[in-house]
Amino acid sequence: MSLGSFRYVLAIFVLTSHLWAGMPQGFAAYAVWGFFLLSGFLMTLVLNEKYTFSTTGIKKYFYNRALRIYPMYWIAMILGSGTMLYLNTLQYDFKQLNHEFGFPDTLVNWVSNIVLLPTYFLENPVPVANALRIEVFYYFIIILLAIDKRIAWLGFFVGLVWNIYLLFISYSEKVDTFGLRYATLGPCSIAFAGGAILYHYKSFFGRFSNKNLSLITWMLNGLIWFKLPQYPWGIGIYISLALSAWVVISLYKEKANKMDLILGDLSYPVYLLHSTLGLILMPYFKEFRSIEFMFWGFILTNVISFISIQLVDQPIKKLKI
Repeated sequence: MSLGSFRYVLAIFVLTSHLWAGMPQGFAAYAVWGFFLLSGFLMTLVLNEKYTFSTTGIKKYFYNRALRIYPMYWIAMILGSGTMLYLNTLQYDFKQLNHEFGFPDTLVNWVSNIVLLPTYFLENPVPVANALRIEVFYYFIIILLAIDKRIAWLGFFVGLVWNIYLLFISYSEKVDTFGLRYATLGPCSIAFAGGAILYHYKSFFGRFSNKNLSLITWMLNGLIWFKLPQYPWGIGIYISLALSAWVVISLYKEKANKMDLILGDLSYPVYLLHSTLGLILMPYFKEFRSIEFMFWGFILTNVISFISIQLVDQPIKKLKI
């Protein structure tokens, strides 16, 4: 397994969590923060080792990132919008599958969705777009985190303090702050800056790499929910971040084979499209979010994602510089 396969596994955890009501709680949140940390690591790596911090290098970095994120996302927006319009004619409540499904209510919100401005929980034809907003925001911030390890540490401690503050609010005022900790810009700094720090100290952390043990431990952390139902929403998400760092440092030097490359390419469209393709399946199931529903959602998502790679992603790759 390489980082490409790990990225695909994370995307499948998100898919399974959204399409199957019986999915153990916590895995999807762990996967999203795993994505964030992996992005912080890889963006720091390519900025230091591929693009450099020259004006030309930064322009290439942003150009290639835009080609990676936006074309497939816009296709997902069009597919999601068409699917919701169709289900409206059948009087299906698509919010039953994901409450973030919806059409933006103003032109400003449409524009915000289209360009992925870092706004908070707007309704969107692509309900996983909130995490993409955070990702796109940190594509800018990561330049600072990548260029100087001291700034990376500052970003990490800002995120850490923010999370501690929100946890304090949770326990002192009995208010659920998990959504704010897990999916807003400030608290997520701990994940992106953590990925940058992992790169800056990769020689040190590499001493502890262990591919199999790190993956097994990451999985076992997700099963603690069965014993402690509140664990994922408290310390569990932070333990998962440390374990994701262990997996990343254990895998990043692993040579990717052909299957790793295919799975790595599949991860993004799988993440983007699974909820919309779940909507398409809704009229054919009396009980959506059953194990059967998730199974067929898994099959359909992988097939459509593979086709989208051939028709969209591969031609776009040729435009990268």
